[in-house]
Amino acid sequence: IGVPHDANVRSMTDDNSRFEKMQQLGMNVEMVPMVDVASGIDTVRELLGHCYFDAEGCKEGLQALRQYHREFDQKQNRYKDNPEHDWASDYADSFRYLALLLTTVSTYKPQFQQPVTNSSWMGM
Repeated sequence: IGVPHDANVRSMTDDNSRFEKMQQLGMNVEMVPMVDVASGIDTVRELLGHCYFDAEGCKEGLQALRQYHREFDQKQNRYKDNPEHDWASDYADSFRYLALLLTTVSTYKPQFQQPVTNSSWMGM
C-alpha cells in the first residue's frame, strides 16, 4: 500500500503515526516520496504511455484527468504554476501518487501487461 508523506504525522491521541499503525496491523506499507507537484505531473506523463484503462469502469477518473488544469489568475490574466484545486484535483493527485509509487519505490516493481480490450489508453 502506498501512502503519502503526511501519513508519518504523529497522532494527537497516541504517539504513533498512521504509517506506523498500518505497519503494526501487518500491512505492507510504502511511503510515496515527497516531490514537488510539477515533478509528480511529469512522472504521470511518463507513466501514461504504459497505462491501459477500462473505458466504462474508469470513466469518471479519466474525465477528471482530462479536466485537471492549472489555476488561472484573473488579476494578472495568466495561468499560475500550480494546479486548480477543484473536483478533478483529488483524482489527479491520487493518480500522481500511484505514478510516484510505481516509478520510485524500489521494492515495488509493476508488471505491465497488454490491454484486455481494444480501447486506447485514454479509454476512447
